[in-house]
Amino acid sequence: MRHLRLKTILSLGACFLITAAGAFLIIHDAIPQAIIAFACAVCAAAVTALTMRNLIIMVSTFVKGLEAKDSTMRFDTQTDSALLQEVTLGMNRIAENYRNNMRELETSKLYYDRILRFMTHEMRNLISPVISLAGDMKRNPSRYHDATLEETATIIEQQSGQIRRLLDSYHTLTHIPEPDIKRVDAIGFFRKVKSMADMEAGRRGLHTDVCRFNIAKGMTLYMDDSLMGQVMVNLIRNSLDAVADVGNPEVEITATVSDGNPCIYVSDNGCGIPDSVRENLFQPFMTTKPGGCGVGLTVSRQIMRRHGGELRLSGSPGHGARAVITFSRQGIPR
Repeated sequence: MRHLRLKTILSLGACFLITAAGAFLIIHDAIPQAIIAFACAVCAAAVTALTMRNLIIMVSTFVKGLEAKDSTMRFDTQTDSALLQEVTLGMNRIAENYRNNMRELETSKLYYDRILRFMTHEMRNLISPVISLAGDMKRNPSRYHDATLEETATIIEQQSGQIRRLLDSYHTLTHIPEPDIKRVDAIGFFRKVKSMADMEAGRRGLHTDVCRFNIAKGMTLYMDDSLMGQVMVNLIRNSLDAVADVGNPEVEITATVSDGNPCIYVSDNGCGIPDSVRENLFQPFMTTKPGGCGVGLTVSRQIMRRHGGELRLSGSPGHGARAVITFSRQGIPR
């Protein structure tokens, strides 16, 4: 827009100078030359006025389109006026950003609507037995003593615990912080990840050697090491769960550079990915694990996207699974 103002000032200045030159020629009795100068001034003024008129019409149309939430508007950049071309290019960029923001808002709305529907359904299912038992205890207190009372308290405790886990999962899903991007040495980062992986393997009765790390020497990552540690632990936990019943369990974590961008792979020889859940792997609260909350993969993908990267999963039943982390653009350490 700075160029637009400059071009407008130059056009008006040219009209003023040509008019002044015509007046100067009249004073010095150069009438033919003065007429030519005035004609040029009139033409220049007419062109400027027409350009400004077209500009006002375009801006008015653009503003009305935004007010009407028209996400399809686009302006023709093929024009003889460099000034109008600059404006149309700018408005097209704004319109494209507007379209992208509208799509993102619609996607987010559908995403959170789905989460809220799920939460409402699950909460109703979990709270109903508690309400029923509490009502019956109030109406028939004599029924509840000794073993019956203990059994009722256990049911209420279990249902309340599941409600708490559901709410904790929702909080985790909706409170992912923005990453604090810093320069991180890959060897040091994965040394910490290995310590966590060894603990997770021990909890499952697996040998610590089940997780093998292959890290490229001198590799540097620009990331939030705390959030990325959460991603790695989520993926390694899934792999360890998948190989828990395998005769020769193996989980391999590889970090390398491809086309100038870091890539991290987590592969296992476990049970693989069932066809029935393949399309819904990253859906919130989608889990096949008893007692699982189903937000680990969803949160991990969101963290990666906030790093400017992506998380993908592949695998088939009985042939293991592979998680691929790619950094499509590296952040700048703050």
